[in-house]
Amino acid sequence: MFAEISPETFAGMLVAGLTALVILINQGDEFLERRKSKAGSPPNEQLQQSVKALEDRLAKLETAHDDIREAMRTDTSEILTKGEERAAKLHERMNPVIENLAFIKGQNEAFTTSFNNLAAVLVAQGKQKS
Repeated sequence: MFAEISPETFAGMLVAGLTALVILINQGDEFLERRKSKAGSPPNEQLQQSVKALEDRLAKLETAHDDIREAMRTDTSEILTKGEERAAKLHERMNPVIENLAFIKGQNEAFTTSFNNLAAVLVAQGKQKS
């Protein structure tokens, strides 16, 4: 079969076949290059920088949130302590007033009793004169 082909035709077919093979290999290589992810390409780097910036921002916000929560706990305990101190001071101030009111009430009851007794005596004396 190859004996019937002239050398020029064989050479032309060989060149055409090799050319087709080179084109096929070149296209296959380009296809494979497009399928690979390109590490370090600008969009990927920008995305990684954005993700890093957001992670840093989130970490700062979480730290600030924890600080605020701790401050609120401290403030709450301080507020409760101050409230208890104010209540104790009020009771200290009110106790003498309550004691004085109790004394006045006792005095008032004694005065009322004395007044009623005096009024009864005067009424009895008034009835005796009449």
